Amino acid sequence: MRLWSWIAVLGLLSALAGCTGGQDEPGAAASPGPSLPAGWRWESYRDVEVGVPGTWGYAPPLTGRRMEHGRNYVALMPAGAGPVRSGHQRSVLIPNTISKVVIRAGDPLRAQIAATVHRITEADANGCAVHHPIAEQPTWRPTPVDIATLTGIDALRACRYTTLDPAADAGPTVSLYSSLLLRDDVARGVVAAIAAAPAGTGPNIRPCSSENVGEWIVVQGLRGSTVVGDVVVRYAGCRRNGFDDGVTLRKLTPTPEIQQLFARSNRPISHLGSTGIRKD
Repeated sequence: MRLWSWIAVLGLLSALAGCTGGQDEPGAAASPGPSLPAGWRWESYRDVEVGVPGTWGYAPPLTGRRMEHGRNYVALMPAGAGPVRSGHQRSVLIPNTISKVVIRAGDPLRAQIAATVHRITEADANGCAVHHPIAEQPTWRPTPVDIATLTGIDALRACRYTTLDPAADAGPTVSLYSSLLLRDDVARGVVAAIAAAPAGTGPNIRPCSSENVGEWIVVQGLRGSTVVGDVVVRYAGCRRNGFDDGVTLRKLTPTPEIQQLFARSNRPISHLGSTGIRKD
């Protein structure tokens, strides 16, 4: 059971059941990625990254095994996912990756998006590592740095990680699911809201049989390019939910500032327009 109710504006991102009806096309690009057209942004998933128009939102859940006709989208999924048929679709598979990108759009947009697809071997465009030890150690705690002392930061990385299915993804080698970067006053507001949260954990659910909840956000405070402190956000399990800076455990608080950590690509469910990003 997942504790989404405390952030009612959020939910679970679309899970894709498949990919294209045609052959996967090999991609040539590898990390670092190419430059993006003006107004575009990066989206990362596992070990691949793709550029999309900045006006695109995030797609609603997929129903059945057929993509919507007449809608543009990018779908990020395991490399071995099975077929879903739709027109104007191209699947890009980069060598030595466990993930692929499916693009549905007319040319020249489809070709523009495909040209951006590349492998990320260490970190994505927001600086989030492709793998984090929390995926194998759900009780992992960061190096102790009291969140209340993180004043004067310039930005926050919010890196969302999940465990992997070894049968689908050939082992737990990468665990990045999505990421976002918060800057300036927005970032400082999130830090202040976490520091103000009451000590303890929760909301929790009892009885609880497992701590391997499978999803976390690791927040990194930045001064310039230097990471000055980490906070783990646990929100998907039945116990130990809350904020952990390695010093104090704090309860989840559904403030507008905290909800910034679950915005955009980190949003568990989103219904934003007719174009979108999908992740499995």
